[in-house]
Amino acid sequence: MHLASGIAWISVIPWQRRSRVVNLRVRLACSKSIPFFTEEHRSLLPMIEESTWDRLEKSANTHFEWNAKINVISRKGFDQKTLVEKHYLPSLALLRMPGLIERWSDGVNVLDLGCGGGFPGLPLAIACPRASVILADGRNKKIMVVNECAKAAMCGNAQGIHARIPDDLINSEFDFILGRSVATLSTFFTDAKPVLALGKHRTPGLANGILYIKGGDLSDELSNLGCTPSLDLRISSDLLLSENGEKTTIGEDKRVLYFPTTLVLKQDTKVNAGRLQGRR
Repeated sequence: MHLASGIAWISVIPWQRRSRVVNLRVRLACSKSIPFFTEEHRSLLPMIEESTWDRLEKSANTHFEWNAKINVISRKGFDQKTLVEKHYLPSLALLRMPGLIERWSDGVNVLDLGCGGGFPGLPLAIACPRASVILADGRNKKIMVVNECAKAAMCGNAQGIHARIPDDLINSEFDFILGRSVATLSTFFTDAKPVLALGKHRTPGLANGILYIKGGDLSDELSNLGCTPSLDLRISSDLLLSENGEKTTIGEDKRVLYFPTTLVLKQDTKVNAGRLQGRR
């Protein structure tokens, strides 16, 4: 009975959609047996322990399965390699930012502002269990998937929330705010400033600030912003290097920009004067 019902259901689907359904089922079946992260992928980030790779594997598999049901990540050319090399590895590349692991190992509050499907915040939360990571987005379906992935990876230090930023978190403060091609840098700064903690620099480790991933020509955006990032690193040539030191093609058009809090606050002295005065 079930088989006949399935055949009847398939028969009413137009052939174009039918082929997509079949291909999707094949890809899902393959994802059960083929690892998402190859040995080559793992060699790019030797600081990640084997047990952590296992948890990342569970998260990626959950992402892959949910994306077949809900369009959380663009489905154009979507496969396991795309998920890993365009989303997971460029996010994990931030682990190679100078001083990040040292600081995040000490316990920090992190906000992924406009996280979408959970990048870069979720992979980083899995890799840095002492960091408390809030992933915020205005699209509830994406937050639901983020939380399912965190649950699959047993990542209790990550929480996805449906929120408008900064309005819904105006009484919260975060040591680091992450973003990935969410908006222009000026717009992102405007949204991030009200919830960015004023914490002092700690040694060793990276000082509080904004970490933003974006590709393309950013000269106009940086000019409009009126400041230069303290760190400007390319993912493929500065962060995700092969074992012999050669650059990779992963995230080849993406850069990671780091702006410490002290630099961010200088962008609008009128807005921040009250905060600074009130907390002395």
